Amino acid sequence: MDFAWPDPGVIVKYDGYEWHKTREQVQRDHRKRAALEEMGYRVLSIVSEDVRDEPARTVRRIGELLGCAAA
Repeated sequence: MDFAWPDPGVIVKYDGYEWHKTREQVQRDHRKRAALEEMGYRVLSIVSEDVRDEPARTVRRIGELLGCAAA
């Protein structure tokens, strides 16, 4: 699952293990990220542990990319 904020040009990619089981899936995801960055987007990749174990840090990182003060 991915989240996008087009106006500030930010994308948060949730890189779940269920989506990266094969070499082809990993390569496809890297190509997707590279294409987004070439289009000028700032891309932050997170995994379930980021949300579960460090939710405040994860929200802060997203807030920083969005240019707002997130708790």
